[in-house]
Amino acid sequence: MTQPLRDPTPAGPGSPRHRVARPTLGVLVVLALTGCVASTGPVGDSGQIASYSLGTLTMDLEGRVEPAVAAAAAEASLRDLGLTITRREVTGEGAVVTARRPDARVIESTTVRARPSGARTHVTVSVAPLGDETLSYALLDAMMVRLGR
Repeated sequence: MTQPLRDPTPAGPGSPRHRVARPTLGVLVVLALTGCVASTGPVGDSGQIASYSLGTLTMDLEGRVEPAVAAAAAEASLRDLGLTITRREVTGEGAVVTARRPDARVIESTTVRARPSGARTHVTVSVAPLGDETLSYALLDAMMVRLGR
């Protein structure tokens, strides 16, 4: 009669198998808290669908939007939501606008990126470090309305 194979490594506290389990659990908890499951929702008057995952809202906007126009829409929308612009960078390849809340959340920043991608414009909204789905959707929705979409 054959005996089943058994892992000779002990599984108690301090064992190699036990030490691997703790970090794995920690990673799963962090992913759960930061929204590892993608959600989708309509944005703007057109109702185009955006996707939120891992703290970033992403959308491929139908039609090409010049980076300077996207940056202007992002800046105005960020200001309307009470944020202060801390960085604005526009090139022919894309735009990046970063802002912060004026309150005590010193480490939190919101970044909007827009870059042309063929006949579309790829737009992302990230709130660092932990993400904020509600703020991300509100910001992108305001941007799309400003862009007439």
